[in-house]
Amino acid sequence: DSANGDSDLGTAEYWIGYMDENGLGVPRSRAHALQWYQRGAATSVIAANAAARLQGQSTTPSSPAKPTQSAPAESAATEIALANAAYGHRNYKLALSWLRKAAAQGNSDAENDIGLFYQNGWSVPRDYGQAMRWYRKAVAQGELNAENNVGWLYQNGWGVPQDYSQAMRWYRKAAVQGHYYGEYNVGWLYLNGRGVPQDYGQAMQWFRKSAAQGFSVAEAQIGLMYQAGYGVTRDLVQAKDWYQKAAAHGNTFAKQQLDKLKSGG
Repeated sequence: DSANGDSDLGTAEYWIGYMDENGLGVPRSRAHALQWYQRGAATSVIAANAAARLQGQSTTPSSPAKPTQSAPAESAATEIALANAAYGHRNYKLALSWLRKAAAQGNSDAENDIGLFYQNGWSVPRDYGQAMRWYRKAVAQGELNAENNVGWLYQNGWGVPQDYSQAMRWYRKAAVQGHYYGEYNVGWLYLNGRGVPQDYGQAMQWFRKSAAQGFSVAEAQIGLMYQAGYGVTRDLVQAKDWYQKAAAHGNTFAKQQLDKLKSGG
């Protein structure tokens, strides 16, 4: 939660509404703005006030709204919220411009996200070298997502020679600090014997750590290990249980596996 008691989600919804109301990178629309303010109102005082303000205004055109005094104080945090709002509108160019503003203040989340933009070619030509450069900026500040992302570049050989040992090194750096995706990736390398000797026991241990944080991919992987008997006694009851956990978290693969188990496949 933010310092003023608003939830992160409610604050993000406020900023999406703010962009709609003021035409920041999107067509100005008070109707859309009101919808977003109302969505965030339950968990955000800022959004609730904005919704009340719009509902209380006449139908005459209004001047651009300004953030209330209860808006997030840190400029970098505001810029991250605006970047997320632009991303939600699929306006990647605008999102990147806000991320660059936050990164200029040394914000490690923004540095990592800029790396993702270069990795995926969102509004810029895909450039793995630039992705690595931004990830390493974030890593220098202890950003766990960036450590995991550096490992991903090494695992896939994107912009660097493919090196599973280096991938394991970076995944483990994030994993030992409790990063859910790093934990999963360490498990995946053990499961497949990439960069380390294949070890189903170690794989299961790391998948369980990740699953304990509600990561559906790890939950589904544990289900698959029980279904196939990888390092454990084959147990379809356990497999079903783990698939159900993953499916409850929206995992499509787990839902497919449950359907197959029900049909005897």
